[in-house]
Amino acid sequence: MVDQNIVNIVYLIAAILFILDLKMLAKPRTAVRGNQLGALGMVLAIVATLVSGQWDWTYIILGIGIGSLIGAVAALRVKMTSMPEMVGLFNGFGGGASVLVAGSALIATFNAVGAGAASGSMQMKVATVLSGIIGSVTFFGSYVAFGKLAEFLCVKWKLYTWQKIIKYGFSLVVAAGGIWYGQTQGFSPLSIVFVVSMVVIAGMLLLKKDRFPGMNALKGLSAIAAIGLGVMLAMDPANSVLFWVLVGVAGVLGVVLTLSIGGADMPVVIALLNSYSGLAAAATGFVIDNTVLIIAGSLVGASGLILTNIMCKAMNRSLANVLFG
Repeated sequence: MVDQNIVNIVYLIAAILFILDLKMLAKPRTAVRGNQLGALGMVLAIVATLVSGQWDWTYIILGIGIGSLIGAVAALRVKMTSMPEMVGLFNGFGGGASVLVAGSALIATFNAVGAGAASGSMQMKVATVLSGIIGSVTFFGSYVAFGKLAEFLCVKWKLYTWQKIIKYGFSLVVAAGGIWYGQTQGFSPLSIVFVVSMVVIAGMLLLKKDRFPGMNALKGLSAIAAIGLGVMLAMDPANSVLFWVLVGVAGVLGVVLTLSIGGADMPVVIALLNSYSGLAAAATGFVIDNTVLIIAGSLVGASGLILTNIMCKAMNRSLANVLFG
């Protein structure tokens, strides 16, 4: 176990490298070097995190192996014309990871002290709520963006085999996962809401049209429900089922927000989802008290919003018009 002061110094160096990375990405001449600096900063941040405490290295090595394999295959085989959907998919991975980390931290904290105990700061509670909402919207919204760019969501033509596997397989996993979780909770009222949310998400992902009656009403209803559930979770964080219900309802919001957006506007949406993934990561950093995650997430969130604004101005349209027009 390494002294925390040394870990913080390494985090500071990693943060500086991240900033230099973003600066150098602004020019084609320095973009490659910027990517290399960013990768170095991420390696330093990961190593510093791993050596700062006691971890089960079996799962860490397994995760590094799987992630490295996926990243290497994507980097070597994905065509440049398919880069937008790959970026969208990776945004989803970031949002999903934020949800899982925040949920695990919440369960570990309140299971350790017992249900109903007044443990955990308000900062952690609010950050957990934000991580759950933003992370879930990012995950499901990014999948929709990926599917529409890869031309297997909201289409009427015949799909290739790989498209069918992803489309129907993902919907099946979402619906089956929701039903399985509801069964483990004895189909309590809260778990039924989660089951319904997952089934609704799975159904919407199978639609051949990107609009349906009552879509705007569902957007508003899911947004209000997510905010209400977030308030309830902040007041009763020991109720872990409430967190997953929040994730399910926010997932519905993520799908309906992205589903109706056309392919021409999808690059703007992907830039916005990239920002969301950063904000979710920053919120998760507050949950687990990790400095470099807060810094990196804030940088991604801010840069993503700036890029989204620039793209909207270039098209002479507002972000609201892109999302709701």
